[in-house]
Amino acid sequence: MERVLDWLFGTTDVAESESLIRPAWLAQNTPNPFNPDTEIRFSVPARGHVRLNVYNVRGQTVRMLANGVRETGEHAVHWDGLDNAGHSVASGVYFCTLETGGFVATRKMVLLR
Repeated sequence: MERVLDWLFGTTDVAESESLIRPAWLAQNTPNPFNPDTEIRFSVPARGHVRLNVYNVRGQTVRMLANGVRETGEHAVHWDGLDNAGHSVASGVYFCTLETGGFVATRKMVLLR
């Protein structure tokens, strides 16, 4: 009877609940607006390839912040307002996009110099 009840209602112990997959997410950068730098937090549900890029309003890549394998869990990166060549970017609106597995999210960031 106990097996039937377990099948009907299911049971979850602590070990099982800890192993549940948590979803990927991309938080809003802080501070926003920012000057001179900002922190971008994100989470990945499983070890895998992560790409985190900053784009301008024309859709051009301004800065690659992450492009490689990350472990499961939360991560934080800083963007110092520089492009890939090391030059300061202008005040304006930028977009940060996280891609990992089948997950894609974008957040708007404002740089005020």
